[in-house]
Amino acid sequence: MRMNLYCTVIGQKNRDGIYRFRFEEKKGTLLEAGKEESFPAAALAIWERGRILYAVSQEQEGSRICSYSIQPDGSLTRRTEKEYGFSGVSYVKASEDGRFLWVAAYGCGAVAAVSLQDGRPGEVAAWKAFPGGGINPKRQEFSHPHFILEREESLFVPDLGTDQIHRLTPVWRQGKLTLVCCGNTELPAGSGPRHMAYNPENGEYYLVTELGNEIFRYVWDGRKKELVCRQRQSLLAGWGKGENLAADVRVFGKGSRVLASERGENTIQIFEVDKESGTLTLIRRIHTDGWPRNVRADGTGGWIFAANEEYGNSRGSLEVFGEDGNCSCRIPLKGAYAMETFFEEGEGV
Repeated sequence: MRMNLYCTVIGQKNRDGIYRFRFEEKKGTLLEAGKEESFPAAALAIWERGRILYAVSQEQEGSRICSYSIQPDGSLTRRTEKEYGFSGVSYVKASEDGRFLWVAAYGCGAVAAVSLQDGRPGEVAAWKAFPGGGINPKRQEFSHPHFILEREESLFVPDLGTDQIHRLTPVWRQGKLTLVCCGNTELPAGSGPRHMAYNPENGEYYLVTELGNEIFRYVWDGRKKELVCRQRQSLLAGWGKGENLAADVRVFGKGSRVLASERGENTIQIFEVDKESGTLTLIRRIHTDGWPRNVRADGTGGWIFAANEEYGNSRGSLEVFGEDGNCSCRIPLKGAYAMETFFEEGEGV
């Protein structure tokens, strides 16, 4: 199995761009393959079937989306670049059928569907804004959709600003795509829902709240067409009194484990999924070098990757951890921000 890891660097002027690293599985180390692009991307997405990487800039007025072909050696070749009117993009993902890019525009309080033609971003096919805000005047002054989870015919959108998970259904009407809101899941006031993950092994959903620093476990009620909470658990260990903000959540190990990252206390928490009940049980806390903004795991769950953002006393870096929680590789990377991994069949490094 070969793996390339792509990490963006932003806020470092001439060092901004997309960097590629090759993973050496036997040793658990990352080897820097070099800077691929100077594009200052705040969000990345990989469409595996098309071997395309998408990068989105996070600018005050408007955004740019670039697409790149992933070559056999993992290097990137630029395909297209296009400007858009939405700003403050926090997440981008290619749709399961490869027809659209789902874009969460945190700064605009809206989500967008960007049409794809042969993998190339085109016009905005649909736009959905959300009203309202929350009780935190600094972080919830208006809607802030942070993530989009596509599941069958629904899009689940955690909205940090309104303390809701919006459920949208893409509907075609007279040849035009419309994103129809079919319901909302309410979260505790001030919790700030951020990222979600789906477990295909048991059909359950997980959510982390950035401001509340908790993980929620949901089941889907097909009769009522809504998410039902089955578990709610703090991600904090009580270390220190600084600012804490939960970040990412991932399912790995063939659905047997869940990762959740916590910035401030700087930890990655590993939960075991009970096969019968689905209950999450914390089995390990891993300390990271900086703010673990993005976390990933390989297919077996034997290796865990963290992209650590520099903030306060935290250092920007990439880290690799084994199943035992020990760090096997640490690469200082000032300005590290977004991360994506690309696995494919073949011999590793």
